[in-house]
Amino acid sequence: MSKFHLLFILVIIPCLSMGQRISGTVYDADESLASIQIINRTQNVVVFTDVNGNFLIPAKINDSISFTSRFHHQFRMKVEPVHFNEVFVVELKKITNELDEVYLENLPDNNSFEQDTFNSKFAEQFEKDRKNNPEKYGSAASGNMDFIAIASMIAGLFKSKKPKPEVLIPLNAKRLDSLFAKDRFFNQELILKDLKIEKELHGLFFEFCETKQIDSKLLDPNQQLTLLSELMEASTEFKILIANARKED
Repeated sequence: MSKFHLLFILVIIPCLSMGQRISGTVYDADESLASIQIINRTQNVVVFTDVNGNFLIPAKINDSISFTSRFHHQFRMKVEPVHFNEVFVVELKKITNELDEVYLENLPDNNSFEQDTFNSKFAEQFEKDRKNNPEKYGSAASGNMDFIAIASMIAGLFKSKKPKPEVLIPLNAKRLDSLFAKDRFFNQELILKDLKIEKELHGLFFEFCETKQIDSKLLDPNQQLTLLSELMEASTEFKILIANARKED
């Protein structure tokens, strides 16, 4: 063999080997797949399928090729001689997300509210408290104010009060009474001069505020102005209620 032929073999054959490529098309069960990442991991070469799912990638026998998609399971193959002789088809399997069955059942309503029972107990407790603690209520300026009638009117407000969409823990009369007895801001001067509630009506006013379902979260020191606004609004309604009751006496 001449030196020329030997040189030809040594130079041309490796070049032909390096220039080998394989081609094919990538599908799933429904359609051809565009933009599928194809990696020749042996040679560190990356290509992508075109809009019709076709690809062409440099490869040699025994190279490791992977096909990757966000929505499909990865597929790997080893290059064999047959891959250079035909356009082969790669089918990827779709990734499906399966959720466990969820069972729903009706739970008992533990927050049911019996309005008639509440009104009856409220009037009973109000009268009992008035007898046991007369100093909290005193007597009206006219001497004839019907506190039981006013208590019934206040209890009736619970029936007309629309439920708020979010769960809250309302301030009750006892907590309000304690607040105005101990707090530096919400004190007797505020309720007398700013809210303008007569001293003998303080207990009744706190009962009225309870019907307004003021959120107990407003007891937070950072919520003082909001709580004051709620009490101002309640005091306006309460004074109208008292004024109407006195007119009827």
